[in-house]
Amino acid sequence: MIEQAPPARVARFVASLVQTPGKLAQAMALAGALGVLRYRAESVVVKAHGGSRVEAVTIRTRGRDETLAADRVACGYGLVPNATLALALGCAIAAADGAIRVDDAQRTSLDDIYAAGECTGIGGMELASVEGALAAHAALGMSTDVRVVRERER
Repeated sequence: MIEQAPPARVARFVASLVQTPGKLAQAMALAGALGVLRYRAESVVVKAHGGSRVEAVTIRTRGRDETLAADRVACGYGLVPNATLALALGCAIAAADGAIRVDDAQRTSLDDIYAAGECTGIGGMELASVEGALAAHAALGMSTDVRVVRERER
């Protein structure tokens, strides 16, 4: 597995998974399912080689290229919030990450428009679920105290 992030950032991410045991279990299961035996941080795939199928990839690590045998390549370039609809409506967007700006009740900068999920920042399905419940409660004029919302959702 080739990872663009430097080792320190990868280590911080892995350490953060301890806070969400379900995510840690998912990561471990995914690594096992993929048969990840080697993990190389601070590297990128710069070229795929082969005829009718991938046979090798060239990776770059700290300015040094190396070609490795491979039969599959999957590239991801980070998660980016999809704020297209919010932009069309005129909602304020956070400059730092391009996510829709919301308050604690998921209200956008426009009256009566609420947003939840990845468009407000990448955080996973658990966070999106809580945000959606908060937005629904706020839109209905109900309490947006997270403890109250969680109790009602049970």
